Amino acid sequence: METSMTTRRIKAGLDHVVVKLTASHAAVARDVVAKTIYSRVFDYLVERINSAVAAAASADRFIGVVDIFGFEIFATNSLEQLCINYANEKLQQLFASFVFDMEQREYVQEAIEWTFVSFPSNDECVSLVDGRPMGLFSLLDEQCLVPRGNDTQLAAKFYDTFSGSSCFQSSKLQRGHGQFAVVHYAGTVVYSTAGFCDKNKDSVHPEALELLVGSTLPFVTSLFRTSPTSSHMRKHSHSSKRQSSGGGGGGAVSSSVVIKFKSQLTTLLELLHATVPHFVRCIKPNDMLHPAEFTAPRVLEQLRCSGVLEAVKISRAGYPVRMPHAIFQREFRPLLTDKTADLATQVAALTAAHADLGALDHPFQIGLTKVFMIQAAYQHLHRVQVTLQGAATGTLQRIGRGFVARRRFRLVRSAIVTVQSWLRS
Repeated sequence: METSMTTRRIKAGLDHVVVKLTASHAAVARDVVAKTIYSRVFDYLVERINSAVAAAASADRFIGVVDIFGFEIFATNSLEQLCINYANEKLQQLFASFVFDMEQREYVQEAIEWTFVSFPSNDECVSLVDGRPMGLFSLLDEQCLVPRGNDTQLAAKFYDTFSGSSCFQSSKLQRGHGQFAVVHYAGTVVYSTAGFCDKNKDSVHPEALELLVGSTLPFVTSLFRTSPTSSHMRKHSHSSKRQSSGGGGGGAVSSSVVIKFKSQLTTLLELLHATVPHFVRCIKPNDMLHPAEFTAPRVLEQLRCSGVLEAVKISRAGYPVRMPHAIFQREFRPLLTDKTADLATQVAALTAAHADLGALDHPFQIGLTKVFMIQAAYQHLHRVQVTLQGAATGTLQRIGRGFVARRRFRLVRSAIVTVQSWLRS
């Protein structure tokens, strides 16, 4: 184990040369092995759990809960935090698409008169991270392919490429320490490029893979012998060429960390786009992680940056209640006076018949396929329906009680006649 963690075999022509790793590279190799074992165990558990609770293959409806790690800002932020915060940016983009863009697009499709509400967009920040060919992730992958590529060169590339971006910042002090800042929707985060390249490669040395495959623990052996990724990584590791003096040198990176992360995130977002999502926003009450402490300005900033205030604004200014024409006519049929008239006439008569509706500003709009209502109009119609249903319930109860009383009276009268006839005889 010590040899596999502190050395690596490099192919030089037809020969193989064993090179000792520096302390920092040995530490990276150790961490990669630990993360690889964790990843294989995690995948194994997910596969077993899925097979145990899997629904029928024909099921086309489901209710899923997606619990995503929150936005992270630490004293020192590295590639892990950039990936996590990028995922949150993509989910924020999804939120904006569903709540703002699709909402207003439906008004256009239904020919509804509507004053468009501007909403915050994080498209530029997302493009800064995953843009091709000039995004943070793309440049990182490129640097990992360059012989002798390192974090210092990566930082310099970032500074030269993104100096004109409004979402990218780098002061002289930050440049001196290989740092840069990204203006996320939830706040500005300073990242350190130290370790970016090694973390992105995240490749296990073939010697370490051989060690894990030959483990004395049957479970560990099974994880690596049955994994196609293991043989691929082993093949790739043997075929790659490294510079013996290149502290983090180049070589082909078949699948970097950011490539895998983007692929998994894309798959998740495709699934979410195919569903009807409901969003639950978690707001930090304070930045000190103190219990029972509420910092109002910080909470307001989060609500504003995440688009919650704009979502509420659209909900209040727009038409949150909408029903297809047929459902509207069926649900409010008791309130419609002329059931043979067209829908526009029925809605106009309904508005004229109720002073509370007439006092509202455009309580209804009839779209091409749906009736749009403001919340106050729907609540008023609901209250009127409840009142009518209450009166109808009282009438039905009187009819029912009368039926029971008359039936009981007839039974009693018949019994009395029978008893009298018996006594007289």
